[in-house]
Amino acid sequence: MAAAFQRGGFVVKRPVLAILGVAALAALGWWWFVTHYEQVEIKVPLGASAASRANPYLAAMRFAERLGWKASLEEQPARMGEMPGRTSILLPAGRAWLTPTRARALLHAADNGAHLIVEPEPERQRDPLLEALEVGRRTAQPNRGDFDAQFPGAEAPLRLGSLGNQVIDPGRAHVDISIADARGPRIVSLRRGSGRVTVMTGMQRFDNRHIGSHDHAELLRRVLALAPADRLLVVRAGGPPLWSWLVEHGSQVMIAAAMLLALALWRIAPRFGPIAPSPEPARRQLLEHLRAAGRFRWSRGARQELLSAAREQLERHIALAAPRLAHLPPSQRYVELSAQLGTDAETVAGAFQAAPRNARELVHITATLASIHAGLRGARRRFRPQRKRT
Repeated sequence: MAAAFQRGGFVVKRPVLAILGVAALAALGWWWFVTHYEQVEIKVPLGASAASRANPYLAAMRFAERLGWKASLEEQPARMGEMPGRTSILLPAGRAWLTPTRARALLHAADNGAHLIVEPEPERQRDPLLEALEVGRRTAQPNRGDFDAQFPGAEAPLRLGSLGNQVIDPGRAHVDISIADARGPRIVSLRRGSGRVTVMTGMQRFDNRHIGSHDHAELLRRVLALAPADRLLVVRAGGPPLWSWLVEHGSQVMIAAAMLLALALWRIAPRFGPIAPSPEPARRQLLEHLRAAGRFRWSRGARQELLSAAREQLERHIALAAPRLAHLPPSQRYVELSAQLGTDAETVAGAFQAAPRNARELVHITATLASIHAGLRGARRRFRPQRKRT
């Protein structure tokens, strides 16, 4: 049985006292926590969503939808057809897809009532749309401060950030709205047929990062209100399709490459008819190898060795062709050879004993040795004894 205490006629068991003590401690801890801490809200940045990362003008499109406009994004402007008249078209910089033909199509849409909101390309980059409008731009020193923009009919000026380092040069264009800072015009607008064209620098004021700062959202509302329209089309694309770009900028190169490819295919294409036999490889003669070996030794500076070899060869030939001459003293041998060959004895002696001083004398001595060799061969054939037939 559980132990119990009796006080004043009541019986209190020990487990009940333990539970009450734990509850009291819990209440005391909760009271201490509440008195020392308070509940607050903390904003944790989650970063941009996938949709806003894919479309930097998503916030501007949502803002236009709240104003009652129909907003859409066009990521393949090269495939756009004819655009309706009551449309405001937002054209940020980076329009590599915009060719002169497409620029004329956009201006034709402005003539029919569209509103083109154009950001100039960098000064060193071609801009077919501004060239057709005869509107220029130039680079100025960046203005790090803000400036006030006074729109026609507005009660108070708009506070805008000076984004970008370009100012607009309207040239001879008939501009009816111009907003400038200390550096020059930043926004100009002109009528075009039944529509309008607005050229403005720093269109990043309308991207997801900057549209909520200053009066950029109000600027977008007032720019859209410059022309009667009910639809906003944001055009954003990197470049034209490869085939379209090649046709427009490299048609001549493509034609030349196609012709070269056709010639190459024609050359390697199989021919019809009998196959011509392959010519047999030419076989070199032994004399060609000897000449090549002699030229090699000559180029290596072994001229004296070549002369000594020629003299030794002639000595062996004399021993075979005229053994009697081989046993004579050199002086008598040279006289006998000169008599048989009909040449000078000094020339014959020089061929066997003279030391050449240059390449020309070496060639002359070698030629003399060759003539002696040929003369002895002819004399041997001439005086060869014939065998008697039995």
